[in-house]
Amino acid sequence: MKKSIIILLFSISNFTFSQVEKDTIILNQHDIVEKTDTIFNVKTKPIINILSVNKKNGDFLDGLYRINIDDNNYFITNYRNGIEDNAIFNINKFYHNGQLKQLNIKGYQIIGSKYISIKDYNCHKRKLEGNYIDMQNNHIIEKIKINQKIRNKNIILIIKSKSSTSRIILERNLICICE
Repeated sequence: MKKSIIILLFSISNFTFSQVEKDTIILNQHDIVEKTDTIFNVKTKPIINILSVNKKNGDFLDGLYRINIDDNNYFITNYRNGIEDNAIFNINKFYHNGQLKQLNIKGYQIIGSKYISIKDYNCHKRKLEGNYIDMQNNHIIEKIKINQKIRNKNIILIIKSKSSTSRIILERNLICICE
């Protein structure tokens, strides 16, 4: 049951990312202003949200964006009301000279308050190394080993940490075209 729910959630979110070429809004990183919004509560620790605002028009970022860092580097991510949309699922893809170099897989409902970061991502490698990283402070929580399998239209990531093993199934066109 849990596996089918995860696959369903990824299928729904894959529709969003499959429109990358058509619906992506292109913006330069220097055109984004980040504002910190802190919610204080006496029963819990403060909740800090980093809101991203388009400097040109003052609107919160909303939708799928390609953020250009410089001439050779950019990343693609999804925003909702100025906050990076990590509620269910979000993939940040970092590119250098047009080649996918780093993959961050996020989702509070699937992974929790950490995310998976895979540097030097290559869809042709069977074994990858990555990290679980805390979403609040971007510190490495734990190093992980990842076995990658390409099956039909899917990429299967088997994530092994010290405490558990989990599996994430993604549509291949969501990440990259691996032949």
